[in-house]
Amino acid sequence: MEEKSFSKTLIIGGIIVSILHSIFFWRQAEGISAPIFAIIFLIYLICCIKQKKIKANHGAYMLAVPILLLSATYFIYNNATFRFLNFWAIIGLVVIMSILLITKETNHLFVKILRSIFKPIEYIGEVFKNIGNIIHKKEEKKPKTQKAKIIKAIFISLPIAIIVIFLLMAADETFAEFFQQIIQKIIDIFNIQRISELVVRAFLAFIIFLYFTSFILNMLSNKTAEIIEKENQKPSSIHIEETTIQVLLTILNGIYLLFSLVQLVNIFTEMGVPRELGNYAIIARQGFFQLMLVTLINLAAIYFSCKNTKSTNSTYTKAMSQIMLLFNIFFIFIAAYKMFLYEQEFGYTYSRLLVYFILATELLFIIPCSFYIYNKKVPIFKIGLGIVTTMYVILNFANIDAIIAKRNIDRYIETGKIDFAYLEDHVGTDAKEQMERLLTEKPKTQEYEEIDRKLERYFRRIDTKLKKERQSIFSFNLSKNRFHIDIDSLKEYNNDDLLI
Repeated sequence: MEEKSFSKTLIIGGIIVSILHSIFFWRQAEGISAPIFAIIFLIYLICCIKQKKIKANHGAYMLAVPILLLSATYFIYNNATFRFLNFWAIIGLVVIMSILLITKETNHLFVKILRSIFKPIEYIGEVFKNIGNIIHKKEEKKPKTQKAKIIKAIFISLPIAIIVIFLLMAADETFAEFFQQIIQKIIDIFNIQRISELVVRAFLAFIIFLYFTSFILNMLSNKTAEIIEKENQKPSSIHIEETTIQVLLTILNGIYLLFSLVQLVNIFTEMGVPRELGNYAIIARQGFFQLMLVTLINLAAIYFSCKNTKSTNSTYTKAMSQIMLLFNIFFIFIAAYKMFLYEQEFGYTYSRLLVYFILATELLFIIPCSFYIYNKKVPIFKIGLGIVTTMYVILNFANIDAIIAKRNIDRYIETGKIDFAYLEDHVGTDAKEQMERLLTEKPKTQEYEEIDRKLERYFRRIDTKLKKERQSIFSFNLSKNRFHIDIDSLKEYNNDDLLI
């Protein structure tokens, strides 16, 4: 009975989720549909786990928070870059959550992730077995329940009702128009264009149904749990002699000490000395990406040196690791300083802003890493996953388009320099309020009239693009909707001679 109950939850839930996926996302932009679908899918996942009655690691449910927050960005913001990145981030978090639900260990996580993505194909046969569990009838006859009687009555009455409706539509035009509007609304909701397209959608929905149900069967399989248990028992550390680790840490720290002294001498020498900022910024550009990479290498080196099972982690090894962390902090600030100089001269872009984000994430990660050096029981991976996920969610909700537009426009007001071509190509409806500032706030330069013309063309082009998009209640987006409402206030700036 319990097995049949699980089969019903798995199959019926899978059908509902796959149909909703087709309704929400077929040939239309993601909007409010994304968080709604994420909520429904997570409920479906949790219901399957409850029906299977497995002992789940409830701490893994915490990952549902960033999954829902990232899916909500499709409703709140309209950033093309993060729309693409968040799709993969959400899938990654769902897969990691499914792994952590059945194990608290993070050994061989990359292998487990790949298995969770591709192994469900082996469980397609199990899906049909579960369908069989639902439709299989037992030999002994049981009296029909009230629910079964109602379902039978509906199936008998529905065809008759449809025939009657069509006859009444033929008899009265007003009644026919009323029902045609209802039918059109249903067609709009399901986004039906042609019968052939409906067949393709049904096939894709069936494929999605098979994958979702197979994914859950793979996650809840006893066979999968046994494989993971065996992997958790295998040591995941790289075996390196502690002498090798100590020599490596000593050499690297010696190099970093020399580099740090050179950097400090340069900083103190340049204080109060006039210089060409443009030339210095170009030199600085050669440094911040390399320094950021070095800090990542250092964190990896410290992790593996502490994770090494052959190492006794002597006081000397721990001291060298802590010193390397201090150099990491210094390098992070130097890299941020170089980036600041470069931005002052050449403006603000996505990649330059992301450097600050990565550096801030590294700086936060140094704290648990410092504790991990002295205590290997610190769950460094889980803390790291939490830090990276939290920072990424914050980055999504920071409205990067508006920040980039604001900082570039502030720079334009102060210096008269602006790379409008970059803003035109990379910021959209999320930066509308900031871009509107260019209509009223501008420096006294001869080029401001040209900026006005470009700005008007920018607003017109976005407005035209949004009007051409297929409108649907499921693709509703606050950022796009706000742009539609406020675009009328710009009519006084319109110029009929401008091209859209």
